[in-house]
Amino acid sequence: MGRTKFIVGVLIAVVCGVPMAGCVTAPVESPSTTQAATPEPQSAPEAPAQSTVTALFDLPSLIGASEGDLGKALGKQTERTESFAKYKPAGCDEVMVRITAGRAATFTIYFSEGAGSAEDALRKVGINPTSPPDRTAPIASIWNGSSVGVAAPEVHAFQNAGSADGWDGVQVK
Repeated sequence: MGRTKFIVGVLIAVVCGVPMAGCVTAPVESPSTTQAATPEPQSAPEAPAQSTVTALFDLPSLIGASEGDLGKALGKQTERTESFAKYKPAGCDEVMVRITAGRAATFTIYFSEGAGSAEDALRKVGINPTSPPDRTAPIASIWNGSSVGVAAPEVHAFQNAGSADGWDGVQVK
């Protein structure tokens, strides 16, 4: 029992920093007696990598466009209903445009190849976000249209929405 008390006492002394008789402790230097440490040079923070995404088309310029202007930018319609027109421009599986009063009102785009980020998905349609999304979820990011320079209330980027992997869908509504 005496040995156990001794070991417990030593452990408490070590943990609490209590000097013990017969033990040599290293001298503690006060801040006033030590030399100020020379700070190590820090490297400049890395600049964010520039995106190399090429826009497939300029979606902001198509908001409010006529069907004729849509055809010039997106190619021939693949389908037309009373209120929707579908297109298949290069790099896209589908671009669906809601037509209201003869003008493009909303867009839903599914890419043939997904982007690496929500921001890059927007860049694929000519939207260059300069601020973080207003709302995020694991598979979606949503910006206020005015915060990304788009004349629409909301801009969405979706992950795995279509047939491609990654951020493969954008919706402007």
